[in-house]
Amino acid sequence: RPFSGQSAAAAFATPPPAPPKKPAPPSQGALNPPLTLRLRPAVTPPISPSTRGSETEAVAAGSSHDAETARIPSLQAENEETAPPPSSLRAEAEDTFDQPLQQQQRNEAPFAEEGLETAVAGEASHASSSPSPSQHLETLRRIIEEGGASANPQMPGAVEAAVGDAVNFNLEELVETMSLLCTLQQRAALRDVAPFVLQRVSDQESASPESLQAATQSLNFLGRAMIYYEALFQYCDDNLSQMDSKSLALYAYEGGRHGLRCKHLLDRAVEPLTALAGQGQMSVEDMLKAAQGLIRFTKDWAPFFEAATERLLEAHRSRGVLKEVSNAELLLSLRFCRDLLHRQQSFQLLREDLCKELKRREAERELSLPEVSVAFSCLDDRRSVSVKREQRTSYVRQQQQQHAASASASAAAAGEETHETAEERESGTGGMSAAADGEGVLLVDGEGPEAREFVVQAKRSLETMPLQDFLRSDMTVNDAVNVLDCLASRGMSRSTLFARLGDFLVENIAEVRHSTNIGLWLQGLEAFSNADRFHPGYIGKCADFGRDEFMVDRISIFQQSRVLNSFARLDYYDERLYNVLGDRIAAEFSLLKFMKEIAPLLTAYARANHIHTGIFDAAFVAVSEMIITDALPATKNMTLGVIDAALAFCVAGYHTREGFPVLLDAAFRDWDPSNPVALRRLFKIADACYHEAPDNFNESNAQQSMLEVLGHEWSRELRTKPDCRGPMKRQHEAEYERAVQSVMGILKRLGIKGQPSIAPDAISSSLIDVAVDAGEKKGIALLPPAMTLRTGPHGEELFTGTGFFALQQRLLGARGWTVSPLSVSELMQARSFEEKRELLIGRLHDLDVDIPFLDA
Repeated sequence: RPFSGQSAAAAFATPPPAPPKKPAPPSQGALNPPLTLRLRPAVTPPISPSTRGSETEAVAAGSSHDAETARIPSLQAENEETAPPPSSLRAEAEDTFDQPLQQQQRNEAPFAEEGLETAVAGEASHASSSPSPSQHLETLRRIIEEGGASANPQMPGAVEAAVGDAVNFNLEELVETMSLLCTLQQRAALRDVAPFVLQRVSDQESASPESLQAATQSLNFLGRAMIYYEALFQYCDDNLSQMDSKSLALYAYEGGRHGLRCKHLLDRAVEPLTALAGQGQMSVEDMLKAAQGLIRFTKDWAPFFEAATERLLEAHRSRGVLKEVSNAELLLSLRFCRDLLHRQQSFQLLREDLCKELKRREAERELSLPEVSVAFSCLDDRRSVSVKREQRTSYVRQQQQQHAASASASAAAAGEETHETAEERESGTGGMSAAADGEGVLLVDGEGPEAREFVVQAKRSLETMPLQDFLRSDMTVNDAVNVLDCLASRGMSRSTLFARLGDFLVENIAEVRHSTNIGLWLQGLEAFSNADRFHPGYIGKCADFGRDEFMVDRISIFQQSRVLNSFARLDYYDERLYNVLGDRIAAEFSLLKFMKEIAPLLTAYARANHIHTGIFDAAFVAVSEMIITDALPATKNMTLGVIDAALAFCVAGYHTREGFPVLLDAAFRDWDPSNPVALRRLFKIADACYHEAPDNFNESNAQQSMLEVLGHEWSRELRTKPDCRGPMKRQHEAEYERAVQSVMGILKRLGIKGQPSIAPDAISSSLIDVAVDAGEKKGIALLPPAMTLRTGPHGEELFTGTGFFALQQRLLGARGWTVSPLSVSELMQARSFEEKRELLIGRLHDLDVDIPFLDA
């Protein structure tokens, strides 16, 4: 049967039959004729027209011997001597079997009246006229040349005949038979022939390189049919020391094909593989074949990859072997270099050589879109960097200094901003968006220029590809997500590929929904959120998935949290979406054990001002227990997580509850004024507790620290700047300054004297952006993108009622001020002065402010 349409699970369901055992020769006088009638041959030889009569006579005589028994002359002679007359056979058979079976046997094999001698003669006649192994193989070759199974109706009979006579084949003929059957996609026949191979190699007194080569070749044919034959694997495992490099590489390749069920076997094969690779006794082809079998557990089998990488580097530097390998082998090498990039320098050097060769092939259009996407996935910054950001090596710092000046100039010419966010200043990775060609590409620890140049070159090639060719290419949705991941991880958020790939995913959204990777839609959503790019079509589809309880139930609680965090980073809010995700996360909240999992979740809900009591109640208890039991390590990231959680609790009103001083003690312990991100948030927490929860403020052991934060000069400096974040930080800050000037100009023409940046008091954590009536304490709050959210089916509507602005309104209200929100984005999108004027007049009416020159 063809195996092309069968699944691996079906292949594993039934093990192959055990090897046939040779029948023991019967003793003299012990041959029982009725028993002979009961048994049927294990393998039925084909019946040709010339031998059909003799075959019928042989079966009629009731011979119990298969083709192998018929070839033993001594056993034939013994049968002739001990066989009783035909009449006694007939009578005894009638006494032994019931009537239906008796009738069936008479119809299938009538007794020959000539006696047992005639039956034996017929059997010998059939054995002598049966096709030889070479004839069987020639028949199968001819069928393949004529077009295979679909074009030749004689194929089933030929396959059955070859399998029937396989017991007579030698080892070489059996291996060739399996090769031909694999070409013909005859999976059942392959399973039947495999035991004979095992029998032939096991019959040898000691394993030889030839027998082991035959065994591994047989494993290859079986593996291509997704057949797992444990006995043959065990035979190879028992004789690893006798294998040559080619057989051992093929054995590792086939073990990797079957995954975890062969991991214990490959654990023992790694040592001889490493020895052969280290001694230079493996060819490049064999090393890459073995690497493909071991690629699933690169870190467990790292010694082999270290030895193979050294040999590949030597071979390429001396003979340029990378120019001769296939694209798939290049990408395979790039993959294990990604996984082991920081293990030793040879992986970094090989990665540079691989990227240089890939760059050449991409320039000559020798790489397909799927291959480019795989290369992108292997160059993903988040996947290749295995150390923390604050532990970047001096190599990266040197590269940063070398490229900083040229990158700033070229980025300005190309419209690509390079800036240093507060988070990057804290972690020591600021200014790393640097490349000599003007593209903002994040440097990766241990990475040379070739990897960056390949990413930029491939990106430009995809951007300039005609849209119709791009959409009609053989790229899959998995390939598209791989490209998005790489671009986002390297800070290339301005690339037009985000729009093009987003359209591609929307067009193939059914494939995304029903993908075997149930989290594929989440992976694409995270890529857009990491790049801070909002694609209305794809984000809207993901929102539909998030509202679909069936789709949400398919993923784990950790993936559900990532979905919610991604929507929050994209500034998107939908009430039903947040409720569906929140209900499921709250039901299994006990599975979230770390602050890095809890804090972003709380921040997402607090920012949307969506107070899910199930999540906040469980998180309040969990965070308090972590702090009390000292389960939180004293690291900067962990402290920042506690600060985020405390600010979210302030937004939700939990800072007035008993037990909140525990969080204050942890948040303000060893606070660092040089960290602008943490200081801004601590300023808001201290302000909220001072005005809304004075009891907890006084009871906290961090009271003195909170007073210091409220009065610190850097805190007052931070409140003069808008709360902007992300890759577009500088652009948002510039838009905020233009918005203030625009509002001041419009107010002047309306006859209102506005005052920018008014501080309600000395310890206020926020300013009045534009005061329209200082005496009545009324003003306008200009909200940067970080203080607003998108809503609607495709994010086309603006939502200003965020939790952080709600907290700001409460704190300003405690000081007697009333503010009306005005989105900076909405003001900048107004095309004319009249539109901006109407927006501002609406806010003034909300504040009940008189407008002297309203009709001017």
